[in-house]
Amino acid sequence: MSLKDSTYHKAFTIVELIVVIIIIGILSTIGIYSMIKIQQTQRDSSRQSQSQIIAEALEKYYNKNGEYPSPKALSNSDNSGASIASLLNVSSDVLVMPNASSNTTNSIVTSGNVSSNALLYTAISSTNNSICQNTVSGGCTSFTLKYLKEADGTVVTITSRHNSTETYTELVSAPSDPSVIITSDITATASTVDCATAGSAPEYAIRESVNDGAWSDYSSWSSAPSVINDTPSQGYKYEYQAEARCVIDNNYSSIIEGSVASRVEPINTPSVPTVWISASGDNTTWNWGSTSCPTGSSASYQYRTLTNVGGYTSTWYGPYSSINQRSLSTVYQGYYYTTEVQARCENNYTQSSWSNSNSASYTRPVDAPGQLSNFFFSVSSNRIDYIFSWTAPLCGPGTSAYHRYNSWIAPGYNWFWTSTGQAGWLFSSWSDMGYWSSSFDVNSVSGPYISGIPVRHTAQYICVNATTGMQSSWGPVYLSNIYYT
Repeated sequence: MSLKDSTYHKAFTIVELIVVIIIIGILSTIGIYSMIKIQQTQRDSSRQSQSQIIAEALEKYYNKNGEYPSPKALSNSDNSGASIASLLNVSSDVLVMPNASSNTTNSIVTSGNVSSNALLYTAISSTNNSICQNTVSGGCTSFTLKYLKEADGTVVTITSRHNSTETYTELVSAPSDPSVIITSDITATASTVDCATAGSAPEYAIRESVNDGAWSDYSSWSSAPSVINDTPSQGYKYEYQAEARCVIDNNYSSIIEGSVASRVEPINTPSVPTVWISASGDNTTWNWGSTSCPTGSSASYQYRTLTNVGGYTSTWYGPYSSINQRSLSTVYQGYYYTTEVQARCENNYTQSSWSNSNSASYTRPVDAPGQLSNFFFSVSSNRIDYIFSWTAPLCGPGTSAYHRYNSWIAPGYNWFWTSTGQAGWLFSSWSDMGYWSSSFDVNSVSGPYISGIPVRHTAQYICVNATTGMQSSWGPVYLSNIYYT
């Protein structure tokens, strides 16, 4: 194959490659520069916004105190961001300028060169500049804020509305005091204010505090009364404050801050607590379940006890926040005891109404008596009567002993002291017992003495609460031996 038949491919020359690389580099540089400028512009916009918020806060401070803060009161070398935010009533984020170091909480400086990562604050006084410069109490009559725009290196200066060399006269008169109207659904509306300067119109802003917490930032200025709508939480305290200014042709009056309006959202009545008895006898324990309450509130309880010993023991006991049971002596037999419980929800600001009552009852049963004891047969000294005597059994507290008895004489004898004169059991059955006694002293029975007659006695006791009528079951029957007169 000859050399003439070989194929050659044309490639870029070194010069062409260098040109392409240079073009790519130029385009990349332009792109990076543009991106940097965009970011700088965005940071400058944040600086402008934050500086205006701080300047407006300084004007509010003046309206409230008649002076501007001293440099020592705002310097980042002497004060944290939290303290300055509280002093000026602004969010702490506003005090940190773009490009500030990560541990910065307050970007306000009072000396040095103007920079893009700090806000230079200077102030003077036309009456006593020494106090303005050297104390933290204030006394300054004008201020200047400066920062460096990152995008073009120009210095932005914001001056106070009041100045130290002349009496400040507002172009626009301040409005009347604004107030806040709060409706039941927690909608806060600034009241309409009057602007005295011809052609001027009012603007409004509102801020909020919940449960005595920190105030929010004021809302943006609006030509219509500002409204804040919340989903209210039961038992929460809501406070609102409005500020107003008058404006015409970009001229603003001083800001007037109104009084604080508040409302506490009511707490709904809770459900009825469950009540039960966990122990009974001589001492009885009532328990009740915990009642559910909204977030931020807790349950409390009150109780009272009803008994037929004497009605309700007292008015309601309580409220108690940590008691879910009570114990009561129920030693007195034959009475019923009922404990009634109510619940409510409460917090530091308000409380609900009491719930309906729930209750549990316990009736103390009457214990049955034992058998009589110490039975004794005797004949009177004059031999006129024979006598059966005994010791009655004891009954529980609140009850008394009643007894029934029957006497027997052997058939064939004339038992003349019975109503029928017949021999045998005096009464035909227990159901028609002829004698009852509620006294412990009545513990004997006698009959006429007839020599040689066989006699016998039987008796039985029951315990009865005379007030309520409740009684025990009958105790055991005592049947004596047969005795001869």
